[in-house]
Amino acid sequence: MMAVSQTRPTLDYAAPSRRRPGVWALLAVLAACGVGFTAMWWVAESRMVVPPPLVAALRPPGPLVPMPTGPVEMTIVQRQSQAIPGSGGQVLVAIGDITGGHVTVTIRSPDDQVLLPATSMKVDQSAAFRVGGTDYQLTLTALRNVLIGDDRATFTVRPAAPATAPAQFTEPEKIERLIQYVAGRKDAVFIRNGAEHTCAEAAEHMRGKLRSAGAGIKTARDFIEQAASRSSLTGQPYRVRIGGREVAARDLLLEQLDRIESLAPER
Repeated sequence: MMAVSQTRPTLDYAAPSRRRPGVWALLAVLAACGVGFTAMWWVAESRMVVPPPLVAALRPPGPLVPMPTGPVEMTIVQRQSQAIPGSGGQVLVAIGDITGGHVTVTIRSPDDQVLLPATSMKVDQSAAFRVGGTDYQLTLTALRNVLIGDDRATFTVRPAAPATAPAQFTEPEKIERLIQYVAGRKDAVFIRNGAEHTCAEAAEHMRGKLRSAGAGIKTARDFIEQAASRSSLTGQPYRVRIGGREVAARDLLLEQLDRIESLAPER
């Protein structure tokens, strides 16, 4: 009898392959990170405090305060206050007791800002204050003391006069001062076309050239350039000898003109 093999067939098992993470797992991780960052931002935002300067900057500006454009008069009973006429009842002037020819005055704005701190005033005295960037002047014009009733103070409020520029010499005044400067030099000799002249002679010569030029000389610098710098016949520059030194007359007069223009005339 033929023998039958008892050997069992063998199966080759391959090593299990490593699985890559799925797309859904990655999305879950990203979502968790997003939730975490959102929570951290919310906590930080809730604890953030806006600094006071920023808060103040975000506040809406206060209302504009109307003020009179011309002088107004007001009378106030002592120990009371009254709005400046024309201010819409918003700018208040308060006074204290009227004693010894004096009264204490305070001015406040609508938001209770002090525009004029407590100031003792007597008749004809003035005090300056500012509203909305404009300067005003409060003047005490009268005090009334009575035996029966309440004492009163009368004021005038007006916009402050704009500052005026300092007075300046006119151009004819500058020219005259230059001529007088030349005539007054006792220590100098003027040299014109090689000839020497006294300061008084030089000043008269310049004055004559000024008259001849007429409307052609409008300013002091015109005078220096056209009548006091060079000869109109030869074109030679005028020279001035001071001690042992010679300088150009033009330079000497321009330097003097700078001094004149730095001074304010007495009117």
